[in-house]
Amino acid sequence: MLTPLDVHRKEFQRVFRGYSEQEVDDFLTRVAEVMERLYRENEQLRASSRAAEKAAGVRELPSEGLPPPAGYQSGPERVDTQVPELLKEMENIAGAALAETARQAEETVLHTEQRMADLVVQVENKTRYILDEAEKRLEALLSGAAERFRVLLSEKAGNEKGGTTGGILSPVKKTRKKRA
Repeated sequence: MLTPLDVHRKEFQRVFRGYSEQEVDDFLTRVAEVMERLYRENEQLRASSRAAEKAAGVRELPSEGLPPPAGYQSGPERVDTQVPELLKEMENIAGAALAETARQAEETVLHTEQRMADLVVQVENKTRYILDEAEKRLEALLSGAAERFRVLLSEKAGNEKGGTTGGILSPVKKTRKKRA
């Protein structure tokens, strides 16, 4: 027979993507509390039944000579059969709750994995876009720098042929001469 102490002491193996330890512990604590309460009530009912039978000094009389219905039990025997039935029902409820928790956990994991895959695709697309834009910008900067370099080289070459040695600053010197 399963006792509240068995429920308190039960440990489950830890596995990847398993049940939430806290939820299982909380549920087992609730089950153990209900079992303890049922055991106490059972003991109280047995004690009251014995006390009532002793005080009355009378045994239960059959109902007007009719046999009791099939499976009928009275007194402590009835309680003794109800407790195992209730415990079995509690075990079934606990099993169903654990199965539902497992189903919900698996559903959450699958949803999270899908969301992560979607986010990875979004990040990859954004990264490609940023890299493409950076490459275009770099090409434009390099093209502009190369064009500017060609212009400066041609100016320097033109100045050296004309006899001036001003190089890059020669347009500035020419401007100053014109103002004067």
